[in-house]
Amino acid sequence: MRSFIIRRLLLFVTCFAIGCSGVSVTKHPQSDLNIHAVCMAYMDSIQPNGKGPLDIEPIKKALRDAGKNPEETLISPNDGLAYGIVWGLNPQRDNSKIMVFEKKGKDGKRQVVDMRRNPFYLTEEEFKKAPFPNGFDPEK
Repeated sequence: MRSFIIRRLLLFVTCFAIGCSGVSVTKHPQSDLNIHAVCMAYMDSIQPNGKGPLDIEPIKKALRDAGKNPEETLISPNDGLAYGIVWGLNPQRDNSKIMVFEKKGKDGKRQVVDMRRNPFYLTEEEFKKAPFPNGFDPEK
């Protein structure tokens, strides 16, 4: 009986300590979640030859397969526009290139993701100098 009480007391103390530990859960902005989902859908759509998708359909399918609504996920909450996507990138060769980006952004910054799957923000000046593939114009 005594060991039962001790075990219950230890369980209570442990649960109380965990419950009061002050652990917080980080809530990511919807823009981070969307651009990351588009990035992962792009990566899931890499062709057998190593090239990224050549149009939006494989990305839409990958988003649906991941339980996402493509019509919502492909729109940036920051500017209300569809994300710009660079088609046909090869993750082995183009690993520092921008693959998904906001067309206008918000507050003078645009969110982008490179082939290393790192989302980050660029000022307009930085965006103009961003590493896009040769010949790609993000303003078109």
